[in-house]
Parts: sequence; C-alpha cells; structure tokens
Amino acid sequence: MTIQRIFLALVVLLAAGLAGAFYMNWKTLGQLRTVKAFVEGQVLADAVAACERAQSATPFKWTGARQTAVIGVNSVKLNKDTIIPGYTLVADSVYCDYDPIKKKADIGSNFLEREFTEVEPELERGWAEYSEKNGTWISVRDYAAEGFRRGRSKLDESARRAVAEQSARTTNELDDRRA
Repeated sequence: MTIQRIFLALVVLLAAGLAGAFYMNWKTLGQLRTVKAFVEGQVLADAVAACERAQSATPFKWTGARQTAVIGVNSVKLNKDTIIPGYTLVADSVYCDYDPIKKKADIGSNFLEREFTEVEPELERGWAEYSEKNGTWISVRDYAAEGFRRGRSKLDESARRAVAEQSARTTNELDDRRA
C-alpha cells in the first residue's frame, strides 16, 4: 500500500511539473512573439520611412498606395546574438529594398536592371513555396518570363513619363517664378 501511495505521489508530482513547464513555455513564447512583432513592426516602420525618403525617378509611396506588400523579410545578423529583419517592400509596383544596418533604402529593385535569366534563380527560389499548389517552376517559367518582360517595359514607360512630367513641372515652376 505504501509503495502504491509513493508511486501515485510521484506520478502526481511529475504531472504537475510537466504542466508547470508547459505553462511557462506557453507564457514565454507568448512574450517572445510580442517582442518579435514589436521589433519587426519598428523595423518595418523605419523601412517605410526610409523608402519614402529615398530619391528615385519613380517615387515610393507606401502611405496612400492602392497596393502594398512586404515581399521579402531577410535576416541580417550583426553578431552571434543579434539578428535584425531587413525588408523588400512593394507599393503600387515600385520596389524598395531596405538595409536595417545602414538604415538605407534603394528604390527600384535591381531586378529591373538585369535580364530575366539573371534573376531567374531568385524567382525560382521564391516560387518554391507556391509550387505544391500552383505547379512547378518549369511549368510556370515561360509565364514568369513574359510577365517580367511586360512589367519591365511598362515600368520603363512609366518612368519616362514621370521624368517628363517632373521636368515639365520644373520648367513651369521656373516660368512662374520669372513672371
């Protein structure tokens, strides 16, 4: 009888210990998620501000944009203990890469400056998470290439139009000041 009571007490203590450990783990993970969301939100706010301040022929406007998305979150490791998220943002088809270490934003992803064959490996890696649902990269590659070419030509046309509008505005402003 005594052995049974001792065994029962050990089982109860083990169950209580496991329950306590799971509870502490649950609370700690909740706090960790909160801190992670705060840090990522703060870096995202910095990224948006830097992207909106960056100079470019095609300005980046996150605030008030019709379509916005975070299309890439990269981990930037400062040292063995510190990792900061970096972002690639898109707002109304204008891309912005943000480096949290340098606090610098680059408008117009370097995708626009390269040929499809150069960016294809990066696009293929990005497609990997959608391949199970939407087909393999090989089955969609031709569509991606055509979309890339069309998007690039439309962006080129939009950039030329924006530069022309800006130079016309500048000329008009100078004429107004002279008058």
